[in-house]
Amino acid sequence: MRKRFGNKLLAMGLVMVLSVGSLLTGCSSDKTEPTDSTPKTETNDSSDGSSTTKSEEKIDITIVTMQGFVQPDSWLEKRWEERYNVNIELLVLPGWSDGEAKVNLLMADEGQRPDVIWWWGLQEEYKQWVDAGLLVDVAPYMEKYPNMKNYYSETGDALFFAQEAAGGIYRIPGDVAEESCTITLLRKDWMDGLGLTVPTTIEEYMDVLRAFTFDDPDGNGENDTYGFAGEGLSIRSFWPFYGAYGANPEKFVIKEDGTVAYGATQPEVKEALKAISVLYQEGVIDPSIVTQNNASELFAAGKWGSIYRWISAMNPSDGQTTSLKVNSPGAELMAIEPVVGPKGTKSEYFAGSASWCYFAITNTCEDPERVYAMFDDLATEDNWKEKVFGVEGEHYKIEEGVFTSLLEDGQNEADNIGLGLCKDLFARKDGANIVNTPEVISLFEQSISNAQVIKQTSIEFKTADRPVWKQYGGELQALRDQYIYGIISGAMPIDAFDEFVEKFYQIGGKEVEAEAAELYKAQVAEYDEYSKNK
Repeated sequence: MRKRFGNKLLAMGLVMVLSVGSLLTGCSSDKTEPTDSTPKTETNDSSDGSSTTKSEEKIDITIVTMQGFVQPDSWLEKRWEERYNVNIELLVLPGWSDGEAKVNLLMADEGQRPDVIWWWGLQEEYKQWVDAGLLVDVAPYMEKYPNMKNYYSETGDALFFAQEAAGGIYRIPGDVAEESCTITLLRKDWMDGLGLTVPTTIEEYMDVLRAFTFDDPDGNGENDTYGFAGEGLSIRSFWPFYGAYGANPEKFVIKEDGTVAYGATQPEVKEALKAISVLYQEGVIDPSIVTQNNASELFAAGKWGSIYRWISAMNPSDGQTTSLKVNSPGAELMAIEPVVGPKGTKSEYFAGSASWCYFAITNTCEDPERVYAMFDDLATEDNWKEKVFGVEGEHYKIEEGVFTSLLEDGQNEADNIGLGLCKDLFARKDGANIVNTPEVISLFEQSISNAQVIKQTSIEFKTADRPVWKQYGGELQALRDQYIYGIISGAMPIDAFDEFVEKFYQIGGKEVEAEAAELYKAQVAEYDEYSKNK
């Protein structure tokens, strides 16, 4: 692995021209602003037959990453190094539990600070990095090299949440989920075997779940199935119920009268909890859902009749679905529309518009414009498909809309050639994600449409400057979870919800709602201004 820590070289005047036809310029003394000079370049033919142009001067790039392929010197890494005339060094974070601490250490030490940093969370630290001048403003580069900007502008508001109020962009969205990417799944083979019809209301859905539990749907003569299951200690797992009652326990919400409130305190949550707790007490819900379970293993085990899970599970190539069919021969999944509640409400889970992770170019980067342009070129549809799936005809094929890997050794071979390199440093969720079948693409569109009713009443906060929430938020969320899971499990009666609401406002709820209302008002004004220039 190449090491390149310590003092950096001054930026060179020669830079590459990418295959998209844009000319890159050398760094000026202010690395956040491009110059007007035109670089000297040379043209080569890449191994896939496309013509690329690149800088005569090779530079080193250190990139922090974690998920996806992380071993050095893979086929894909060498392909990028040849295409862009760079030396790439991967700095791999140790994992979810220690990764944030490692990011902070790297950013604190100029001698260790990488060219490209990737992180999740760390909102307050990010603001400190910006204030200290440790990150490069890439807004000027986005205008010159528009692939990432165009993608995010067309697919949602991710750039609004990445942009500073003054217009600077110091963090690039890394992986932005579809506004809704989950859906209610049923075991179709169990439905057919029991002669059940597709439920459309919450009452019908609950009856189907009971049949999955008590009518021996797998035909083995044992009482070993549950009607409903899901990821433990996750509010999203119960969304078929919350959505039917118009409840949103995770976010601040805009009420019908226009006021702002914490969603978990609203009466719709209590109504949803009534239905959930009844099923739990009846033994219809897998009890591991109120513990820290392993959702992937749970899914593959196949002892459930319905689950709220990723739409991608409907792809024939999905790994967990493949495991399910191995463990339960004949297993067949079906996706259904969200069921309707007593007041005619239905919705899917709204995943949000902001990215869950970001990457940025730091102030120690030798040529920030050139590095940005490289990532922007890698964001094109063809280059992104190569990053994730390889070369068509060599590593995969598509027949009648169905993706099939040609890698005989599966994931091991994919790892050997480096597929998934820098996975979360820009991820496409559009037609470039060729693993999705036409049916799955349609399900995504349907789910996103059905999530709009919740999106319109949900508040996503852009700023990390929320001192009141910082003071009370942790305690309030713990209180929420204590009562929600206490009620579901039967440890608390349903009327304990009223006690929760009372305690919520006693220990800071009024203050956090007041802060939220003020921030929301300011954010609306900022978004209106952003929309004019979008």
